[in-house]
Amino acid sequence: MDFLDITSYWQHYSCSGSILDQLDDTILLHVLLPLPSSDVLRAGAACKALWSSLLDKGTMAFWRQMLPDGAALGSHGKCSDAWLHVLLDFARLSSYMDSLRQFPLAGETALFHSSEDIDKLIAVATQERQKNTAIECAGQPNIINRFLCSLRFNEPSVISGQSVERRSNAIRFRWKYIEFNVHLLLAPSKEKKGMMKLMWKCNFNDLMMGDEAGYIDLSVSGSIVAPSSAETALPRIRPFGCSDEVDGNDGALPSELPIDSPLMNQLLHGHGIICKLRVSLASMGSAKAVHVDQRDVYN
Repeated sequence: MDFLDITSYWQHYSCSGSILDQLDDTILLHVLLPLPSSDVLRAGAACKALWSSLLDKGTMAFWRQMLPDGAALGSHGKCSDAWLHVLLDFARLSSYMDSLRQFPLAGETALFHSSEDIDKLIAVATQERQKNTAIECAGQPNIINRFLCSLRFNEPSVISGQSVERRSNAIRFRWKYIEFNVHLLLAPSKEKKGMMKLMWKCNFNDLMMGDEAGYIDLSVSGSIVAPSSAETALPRIRPFGCSDEVDGNDGALPSELPIDSPLMNQLLHGHGIICKLRVSLASMGSAKAVHVDQRDVYN
C-alpha cells in the first residue's frame, strides 16, 4: 500500500473513527516521522483525528525524542523535498514553503539543527523576492539573478604545511548553451596568520565556444545565511569578477574568520552552510537571466 492508498484509507474512515479510534497515536506518529512534510500535511488534511494530533505541541517534542542525539532535525533537498515537521509547526512550515517557492534551494541537501536558521532563511527569501519585485516595478534593465544555495566543503584540495585550501560542491548555471559552475573556496589568509577567508569562484564549461568567451561578463557575490553563529561574526565572502562590492550591511562583516572559531570547526568537519547568491551574466553588454542546472556536479 503506497502513501496515496494510506491517506485515502484514513480519509474514508475518519468520519466514523472506527479504525482510528483503535489505533494508538504513537503508531501514527512513528509512521509519519520519516515522511516528507508535504505528505504529512496531506495526511492531516485527509483525517480530522490525525490533524488534531499534529496540532498538539507535544507532537514535535515526541518526534525529537525518537531521533538520535546530534541528528539533524530538518532537511531540504532537491525537488522541494522538505522534512521539517520536527522543527516547524504547520503555519511556519507553510510560510517556509511559500517563501522558497521563488528561491528553491540549489546544491547539497540542507540540514537544519534549529528553527532559528529556518526563520533566517524565510526572512532572506522574502527580502530577495522584494528586491526582485522592486527592480521589476522600476523597470530597471539590469538583471540580477538571485538564488539560495546549500554548500558543503570537501576534503582538503591543497596541503602545504599548515595551509589548507578547501572547495565546496559546485552549483551549475546555464544560459542557452553556456554553462558555468560556482563554488566557494576556503583558503588561509596571506595577510593574517591563523585566519581563513571565503571566496566565490567560477569556471566555465570547456565546451563553451572560444569566440563567445570574449563577450561574456560574469560576476558573483553573496553571503552566508545559516548557520548563525553566536560566538563569531559571519564572514563576508569575497565576490568574483567584480569590485569588492557589498550588499546592505555586509560591509560591516569581517573579511576573515579565525581558524579556531566554532564556525570554522563546523565547516572543516563537513557541516553545510546556506548562502544567498547573486549572479550577474552579460553577453555583449546585455544582461541575461540564468537558471540552475540541477544535474550533479562533482569536484
